[in-house]
Amino acid sequence: MHKAFVYVDSTDEAGQAAVAAGVTEVLAVYGVRVLVRATEEQLRALEEAGFQVELADEMDRLTLPSVIIDTTAEPTRAAAPPPPEWRTRAAPDEPSYWLVQFVGPPLPEWVEAVRDAGAEIIGPMPENAILVRMTQPQANAVAQLERVQWVGPYEPLYKIHPELIGEESPLPATEASRLSEAGGAETRATAERVALTITLFESEALSSVVMEIEGAGGTVEKADIDTIICELPRSAIPAIAALPAVAQIEPYVPPKLAMDQARIITLVQTNFDTHGLDGEGETVGVADTGLDRGRDDATLHQDFKELNGDNGRVIGYGLGRPGPPERWDDPNGHGTHVSGIVLGNGRARGVNRPQSGIAY
Repeated sequence: MHKAFVYVDSTDEAGQAAVAAGVTEVLAVYGVRVLVRATEEQLRALEEAGFQVELADEMDRLTLPSVIIDTTAEPTRAAAPPPPEWRTRAAPDEPSYWLVQFVGPPLPEWVEAVRDAGAEIIGPMPENAILVRMTQPQANAVAQLERVQWVGPYEPLYKIHPELIGEESPLPATEASRLSEAGGAETRATAERVALTITLFESEALSSVVMEIEGAGGTVEKADIDTIICELPRSAIPAIAALPAVAQIEPYVPPKLAMDQARIITLVQTNFDTHGLDGEGETVGVADTGLDRGRDDATLHQDFKELNGDNGRVIGYGLGRPGPPERWDDPNGHGTHVSGIVLGNGRARGVNRPQSGIAY
């Protein structure tokens, strides 16, 4: 049995009827295509009848950074049960994070039905899924909704990057017990420390997760908003992954400068050389996490000043982070990075300015 899109306009009643009569089940209608479940013979017959068919079997899987879940398998086979030390620390009546996969790309009314069941929608996930926050009873109710294909807890095992156990790609969830070895003292020295980037679902949980990391023998290098960079004993990974607020654990990769090739790859350099377009006279607004040290004064990063070092390029600010005092600095770094792409003039890198931005 396959899942597939059959292309037929929703206003073509005869075509819609022909497709419905020729497949095992019509799952959803999306404008000019219909999502169906059908056998190979049924799909072949539709193609012979002149319909365009596109296989969509990937919609019966849920591919996360660490695992691939077959969401059509029996619950006992869809994912291996996690070892006790890897289980989420949440009581049945306490909200925790769950994955909800629909039969196809979710229509607004399907998502609204999940919300009506009491779930808090966190955001989209791969292959027709969403991440939600809900209790076990609410999860049971969501699983009964008509267009929901699969519901499962966002297990701590799913949060750990496969590279941390020497895997190059996600593992089938039925083999996920191998992931638990990442924290196993039996196979790895307890004292071995790894540099990690830990991402949180909840920025308000930052301080409590930092305390957990330090309590487990870890050293926190940086903690901003929803991201923690730390060193942690490998054996402590399960305890941190089991914290409900933790979304993902992956190896820390130190950032490197690579912007000196960006203008060439994007062909912007050609526009500079051919047309002399360098952004002069334009005003750009960047809505992001802030700007370096903030205001247009002596502390401003050199790349956001005039080429002669004078202030004046930054002409205004919108809403900063609430105070008091109101703050304009950038603890995350993303806003400064984006601003540099837009209009950094490369002054801090010397006379040739190899890392200048698009509208320098």
